[in-house]
Amino acid sequence: MPKFKIDTPDGKSFSIEAPEGATQEQVNEIVRQHAGDYAGNPIENRPAPQPEAPKVPMADPEDSLIADIGSGVAEMGRGVIEGGANVLDHAADWAQSGLNAAGQAISGSNWGDALNGGAKNDLAGQVAPGADGMGTLRGMGRFGGEVVASAPLGLLRGGALAQGAVGGALLSDKNDLLGVGMDALTGMAGGYGARALMRGASKVADPVVDEGLKTLINSGIRVTPGQYGRSTGGKLGALAARTEDRATSTPFVGSMVQGGRDNSLDDFARATINRAVGPIGLELPQQMKPGRNAVKWAGDKLSAAYDSLLPRLSVSGDEAFLSDLQGIHREAQTLAPARVDQFNSIVNDLGRFWQGGRNLTGESLKAVDTRLGERIRRFSTSPDADQQDLGDALQSVRDAVHDLAARQNPDFAGELSSINQGWKGLVQVEKASANSKAGISPAGYSQAVKQSSSTVRRRGYSRGEALNQDLSDAASDILPSDLGNSGTADRQLQNSLMGNAVGLIQAPIYAGARGATSLLTREGATSPGLAKLLEYGSRVAPIAAPAAIETLRR
Repeated sequence: MPKFKIDTPDGKSFSIEAPEGATQEQVNEIVRQHAGDYAGNPIENRPAPQPEAPKVPMADPEDSLIADIGSGVAEMGRGVIEGGANVLDHAADWAQSGLNAAGQAISGSNWGDALNGGAKNDLAGQVAPGADGMGTLRGMGRFGGEVVASAPLGLLRGGALAQGAVGGALLSDKNDLLGVGMDALTGMAGGYGARALMRGASKVADPVVDEGLKTLINSGIRVTPGQYGRSTGGKLGALAARTEDRATSTPFVGSMVQGGRDNSLDDFARATINRAVGPIGLELPQQMKPGRNAVKWAGDKLSAAYDSLLPRLSVSGDEAFLSDLQGIHREAQTLAPARVDQFNSIVNDLGRFWQGGRNLTGESLKAVDTRLGERIRRFSTSPDADQQDLGDALQSVRDAVHDLAARQNPDFAGELSSINQGWKGLVQVEKASANSKAGISPAGYSQAVKQSSSTVRRRGYSRGEALNQDLSDAASDILPSDLGNSGTADRQLQNSLMGNAVGLIQAPIYAGARGATSLLTREGATSPGLAKLLEYGSRVAPIAAPAAIETLRR
């Protein structure tokens, strides 16, 4: 292929190859189209060289962050001023309009315009305009300013409804009576709803419950929605309890109600046993169901605690012990004649363990306690009322011996007192479960607690001071159903189409109520501090709600 010489404007030359038959002019034209005019001709339409842009040094990231934070704080501050000024502008407009109306009625002149010089109230308009990109921060500041400036509304009588209504009207940007009235209604609804929401949140954060219900909760007893309602008292609580009582006969939901109540009774039975072994630091294992085996387990644990302690003790009868025995003997004479003889025989037989009729070694003390304990359990759990009374009298003797041991062995007084309290609690459990195959019922336990308080040297049941009476009273008041069921009219619902339809509707509602009850009656994860803060917030909510509504609208 022929070669052609190309001369560039800067005096350089180079050669290129071209197809056969190509001329110098044709080669020059091709080069000019692809690479500019380098063939010696003037260069046209070629862009002039541009100077390099000066390098701008990058700002320090920390300095930029500080500047941004400062701008944000300043913008929020301007928003606070603007919000407060907005409230003052509206308040001034109201005052000016009121003075004008009064002036027109009295003298035919506008007193408000005269006082204000006819000027428009526009403090908010004098605040510097906001910076770009910071509208949210300014809006937050404006909301805060409006709330602070509206604080005097808290002095209004009428509560949340009045405070919300006046706040809504005060912040309204409408000029007609209808528009202002609608904003007032919106503020009224918002204020009342916000207060209710905050108070509800406060109760969830730290539920305020009846003392009896608190006793059940602290004892680990789960309650159903109806039982919770029964504990609160009042018409709504009673309605919730009656509704749940009747729902036991409704398909689907009835099994849910009964299952919840069965759980409550199981928890209650467990709690009574834990009251017995709790003083010695034990608790019924979770895998062990409450029942006769659980009662035996508790008795074995208390016996083992006594067996390890009593041999280390020694006692000598004193005047206080003699006085106790004399009082117990006088009360025992009121028993049935046959039981009086039994009581005297058992107590006299114990005399053989006293050395010299006055002293007990540790082993002898253990023997006395064991014999008394066996007879107390046998008589106290008997269905015969006379034998139960005999068991109570012997329990008083046992208590007197324990008190004697505690007085004369101060180093072991605390441990002995705990074991003694555990035994008293266990006797109550044994009495409550003696005549029932179904386990420990609130009514049976309450009766056992009452009986155990009537013997000598016990505090009175009528004063509410009997051992474990707090648990027995709470369980008797809250756990049982208030609705008697004959098994006829209510049960007919189970076989009706209507009953099944009602049950299907009620089941998810009741499931939600159970969840809410668990939340309101939880023992842990409560926050009294947060509850107080939310309760205080409920007082501010009616004032803040109209400002929040206006902020969202903007």
